[in-house]
Amino acid sequence: MSTENTSKKRARSEDNPIITEDIITEDIVTEDIIEVEDIIEIEKLIPADDIAGKKNAFEELLINKKNSDLLNLQIKNKGGSKLRSWVYNWGERVSHPTDSKKYIFVCNQKLESGENCNTKIETSGPTGNIISHLGRRHKIYEHSKPPSSMPSMKQVKINNYTISSDSISQMTPDQQKYLETLLFEWLVLDFQPLYLLKSPSFRRFINALNENFELPNDKKFRKRIFDAYEFSQKQLKQYIHENSSSVSLTCDLWTSRSKQGFLGVTCHLITPDFEMKEITLAIRYMPYPHTGDAIQKELEKIISEWELQDKVFFCTTDNAASIKKCLNQISWLQRLSCTVHTIQLVVGKGLLAAEVLIARAKRLINFFTSPKQNERLLDAQKKNSEDPEEEGDLHTIFYRAITDVETRWSSTFIAWKRLIILKPYIDIVILSLNVSKDRNAKDDAKRLMKINLTDDEWNTIRDLLEILGPFAELTEKLEGTKYATMSYIYPGIARLKKRFRPTIEFNNNNLDLETNDDAFEDHQFEEVDEDDEPEARRKIKINTPVNTSGLLNNIKVNLYKALEKYYEIIEKEALVATLLDPRKKKMKFADENEKEFAKNSLYEVYELAKNDTNIQQESHKPKPKKRKLSKGYVYKESLFSDDEYDDTQTEDNEIERYLVMAQIQSDQDPLKWWDVNKVQYPILAHMARKYLSIQATSGASERVFSDAGLIMSAKRMRMKEDLFEALIFLKRNGNLVGGMFNNDT
Repeated sequence: MSTENTSKKRARSEDNPIITEDIITEDIVTEDIIEVEDIIEIEKLIPADDIAGKKNAFEELLINKKNSDLLNLQIKNKGGSKLRSWVYNWGERVSHPTDSKKYIFVCNQKLESGENCNTKIETSGPTGNIISHLGRRHKIYEHSKPPSSMPSMKQVKINNYTISSDSISQMTPDQQKYLETLLFEWLVLDFQPLYLLKSPSFRRFINALNENFELPNDKKFRKRIFDAYEFSQKQLKQYIHENSSSVSLTCDLWTSRSKQGFLGVTCHLITPDFEMKEITLAIRYMPYPHTGDAIQKELEKIISEWELQDKVFFCTTDNAASIKKCLNQISWLQRLSCTVHTIQLVVGKGLLAAEVLIARAKRLINFFTSPKQNERLLDAQKKNSEDPEEEGDLHTIFYRAITDVETRWSSTFIAWKRLIILKPYIDIVILSLNVSKDRNAKDDAKRLMKINLTDDEWNTIRDLLEILGPFAELTEKLEGTKYATMSYIYPGIARLKKRFRPTIEFNNNNLDLETNDDAFEDHQFEEVDEDDEPEARRKIKINTPVNTSGLLNNIKVNLYKALEKYYEIIEKEALVATLLDPRKKKMKFADENEKEFAKNSLYEVYELAKNDTNIQQESHKPKPKKRKLSKGYVYKESLFSDDEYDDTQTEDNEIERYLVMAQIQSDQDPLKWWDVNKVQYPILAHMARKYLSIQATSGASERVFSDAGLIMSAKRMRMKEDLFEALIFLKRNGNLVGGMFNNDT
């Protein structure tokens, strides 16, 4: 159709109130037609008086899901154009008076004169004429904003589930503040970067959800971060002083991606209701050098800021020289060496005799961490699954090799357990590579056969898992976060010593406990040239299989010697904590001399605690009932009432009464027991809150560093130290006292 003819027909259309379907340009695409009945505007689903109390329209629609029958869209496919074109935002469709296969679009836009357009366009489906009319007459195009008063004839889409500025009134300040708070908490608690607030796509997303919400800029959010930090710190300081008579700390040093040093300090307490609480006090920037004096100065500053000088009791740290020096110089603060770190030293020394076997196993594990070998290992598992019918099941588990971490002996234990599971599949990989005609596969088979462990070595790995199992169990117990861990130290170490004590004397003088060597350090694997990489700490030969004869007995003896070396003296506080744990107070693991020593230690601190617990003792006593005097009051005999037995008047009987009681089951919670019995044993209950709050490990500080690594990611290495500390503080503590913000402002 020529341009001239089209223009003529368009001219006629302005005079003729009904435009016939003959006026169709050649480029119009026909679509299917859908009739939509009983469509209800989405705004009517939301009561006006409820809008202010809702977070967004998504939540409102979920609440009104039961009324979803109101959205009864009866769709009939008739061929032609589906009713989802944008043009139906600007007019109405009415049935054709004579032809059921056609309908009429009625334009309801305002003319310059103020009157309605009311142009009627007849069509059987194509919308080209309607688009042409809207653009030429009203300057309306596809992305023009439709008026709110016009009911939409489109299918219900995601934009119908959002709150727009046209569907409700302007947002109130309280609503704006509430949504800002939710956004703030999401950014902080889920480690989201603040540059999201500048992201155009994120801003479009927020605008689509709620056009009336004014997205704050990152400058405003930074201010809110520091306001929240100051408010939360004040609230937590008050919380600590109201809920504790003593607290314990953990501290450790951490190096960020940007090579900056930070001191992490956590606080631990047991509330009057015997709930264990952990609070991150600080993760403070530490300029280099990180000497003992510098750490001491910063640690004392943090304690002073929190006003804990009279409450702090113990601090658990690792065995780093600078940290040890720091705590040794603070006379009023006792130090506990991280028990897990000490167990690392014990196991590392004990397994020195097996360091070649450890290195050979590590080399085999590393072989299967490459993508190619990992795929071969997975393929061997899939093809040889015991349940082939479930091979495609999403719940079928296939294993990969696990690499260990030098500073975590338990990671080696876990890696070995996985290696034993993979052993039959490693054999299958070797067989399949040997029969392959591919040259590279045969080379890999040759390499794998060379580095594979011998049968004796595989059996020794299994035996070592059995030997090290008790160490792994104790390590897992000590790393707990929701329960008292201090009471596990003495029973755990005592049982390990008893298990590994040699029955006969072994003449083994090869173990040197004074050096820093351990079985898990990164060695240089010597394979061809023994002079390669002279800067390596220590080189060991791993090409020759290990002679496992007598190796296990040697390891057991070394483990016992290391236990005696590093746990020659158990801290008195660990003994007291053990007796204050109603699961362990009978000390079945100890001999009579050890029991007597522990009991004497308990009595010693008990005598000191008497003078400090008068207030707590009064608070635990039940309040006396007031006697009501009636008009017919009769004298009640009381002359000899002081002869009645009063259990609380015998000062020294709490310990005896407590110790003769039955020991509770190992799966029961000692803190809940103390909460129930704190009135009966007020002084001991006070002591339990003090000693059971001590952390057996410095793991709490390390968990802070795990979160710190997620916040100071590779893209956020330029973050300022004060902002970094505030984010960590809010992430770790934000919800401990009911929220990050002062709701009164």
